[in-house]
Amino acid sequence: MPRKIGSTLKRPQMPDQAPRKRVARAPDPAPTGADLDGLAKEFDGSLPAAKHATEKRRAALLEIEVQLRRGELIRRTDVDRHSFATARTLRNRVMGISPRVAAEVFAAASVADAQRILDRELRLALEVISEDLARADT
Repeated sequence: MPRKIGSTLKRPQMPDQAPRKRVARAPDPAPTGADLDGLAKEFDGSLPAAKHATEKRRAALLEIEVQLRRGELIRRTDVDRHSFATARTLRNRVMGISPRVAAEVFAAASVADAQRILDRELRLALEVISEDLARADT
C-alpha cells in the first residue's frame, strides 16, 4: 500500500527487538577560564586571580590591535568580502564567454579552431581576474 506524502515513516521493528527509547543529550558544560582561548587558567575564585586573567586578556587584545595596525593581520570580514567579490567577478567573466563567442565557435571550420577560440576566451577571463587580484594586493 503506498504511503501518503507527509505521513510519518516508522522504522520496521524486528519481532524480537524492544522499541528504542530516545535519549536526551547532556548539555555541554559551562566554559571555564581555560576554555577562553587559553588566555587564562582556571582560577580559585580569588580577586587577584580574576584581575590577572582580565589583564592577560586585555594584553592579548591590545597585541591584536597592534598587529592589525601594522598590517600583520587582516580582519576576517575584509577577507570574506574580497573573496566574494573575486568569486563573483570570476563567475561573471566565465558565464559571459558563451554568449560572446557562440557564433564564432559555431562558424569554426574545425573542432581545433573551436577549441582555440574557447581557450583564448578562457585565458582572457582568467588574466583579467589575475590582474584584478594583483591590483587589490597593492
